[in-house]
Amino acid sequence: ELKERIGVSDSAVEELKEQLSVCETKSAESGQELALVQEQLGERNAKVCQLEEDVKQLEELKQQSEERVKEVTSESDVKACQMLEEHSQLQQQQLVAEEQVARNAIEGEAQVCAAVLTEAKYEQHIEELKERIG
Repeated sequence: ELKERIGVSDSAVEELKEQLSVCETKSAESGQELALVQEQLGERNAKVCQLEEDVKQLEELKQQSEERVKEVTSESDVKACQMLEEHSQLQQQQLVAEEQVARNAIEGEAQVCAAVLTEAKYEQHIEELKERIG
């Protein structure tokens, strides 16, 4: 009755039914493709989230490494300063010891000179006494 009212032939209705069926098939295929694309998108989003988490962890590790490098550098600097200070103290002790050795040597030489001078004075005094006596 509707066909007669709008003046459509049976063949046109069949053609429209076929087109509708093709459209429904294509729509179903598109729906399946859409579901597949959505699934792939979900997997990619999960990978992106995992990569973002990995990046955060790497940044944290980088920061920790930088802090540790600063600590180690600071520890190395302190150790180097301590070693320089110890070396400086040892050099100072060596200089003091060398100075003491030099003073002792000078004092020893002075004592030898004094002894020689005293001996020379005694010899001169003895000579003077000999001349007086005799």
